[in-house]
Amino acid sequence: GFVRKAMNNNKDRKGLGQPINEDVEFNPHKRRSAPTTTLQLLNERKSLVLWVLAAIISTVGQNVFLVKSAIAMPDFSYFIFWSTVIPFVIFFFSLYALAAALGQITEQTKSVSQITYMVIGTLTTVNGVFMLFANPHVPGMMQALLGPTIVTIPMSLFFTAILLCRCFRLAQLFSVAFILGGVVVALIPSFTGGGGSSGSLGWNGIFLFGSVPLVFLTVYEEKVLHKVPVHVAYLLAWSTLYQMISIFLLAPVDLIPNFGTSTPSNFFYRQKQAILCLFGHTPDPGVCDACHCDTAWISLSLFVLFYVLTSLTQLAVVKYGNAVFMFLA
Repeated sequence: GFVRKAMNNNKDRKGLGQPINEDVEFNPHKRRSAPTTTLQLLNERKSLVLWVLAAIISTVGQNVFLVKSAIAMPDFSYFIFWSTVIPFVIFFFSLYALAAALGQITEQTKSVSQITYMVIGTLTTVNGVFMLFANPHVPGMMQALLGPTIVTIPMSLFFTAILLCRCFRLAQLFSVAFILGGVVVALIPSFTGGGGSSGSLGWNGIFLFGSVPLVFLTVYEEKVLHKVPVHVAYLLAWSTLYQMISIFLLAPVDLIPNFGTSTPSNFFYRQKQAILCLFGHTPDPGVCDACHCDTAWISLSLFVLFYVLTSLTQLAVVKYGNAVFMFLA
């Protein structure tokens, strides 16, 4: 999975209310003063609640159909990785082109260094590498615990304290310790070799490590983009482009023994077989006998749809709340 950023919206845009700050927005030309009345503050809170609900629904959909995609094509993890990022780039650059045609891409937006978007895209790819390749080996219960949900809360507090120099109350720190204790208890069977429904310690650790770049990425965006109004289409277009480039550069990851699913001699052959499977054709015998090629395209298409929605709604949650609140949501 994969994703995290910040966005702005204006009160006259479908009644969503005035943002708390102005780091990422839909239209940088429309600016208003900070809210001063109780009614404005209530509108902001209503907006946050709506975006949180939308983010929860889209994130659940993204995670569900990522898992279903991995089940439908269990031996084609790298293909799922690169084939789904291409529609992201096309969609977000289409939004960027539309915003540019409407004159919404300001010089201030363009002033943000491309390195920022490169970092965002690369961290998103690293997150995807660990989670997608470990996905078939980690039970669903452990994915819910170790993925971008529960365990990311203490991670986000840690990176927020380091990068944004924020302090937290004792009750918050106690809550984090309580969450970490629950994670350790859930992992005890893996430590003792019991395995079973908890999965192996190695794959659980890989899946857990995948959450680190995601949390760092979200806090990094909050820090770097805080002072500059960046159009959401511009941010998503460039970051997903760099994500796609980094995915192709990391193709050798699929060749790592006991981690990837290919070898140097059959890499391109397997990608071809995966494409055929996506279009409903059964792969050659022995390539992916467990694949469900008749339904694979449905799971991948819905994953792409929910990923786009998750990108937009999580931007809004970070915008109206903050990075820590996004993972609490």
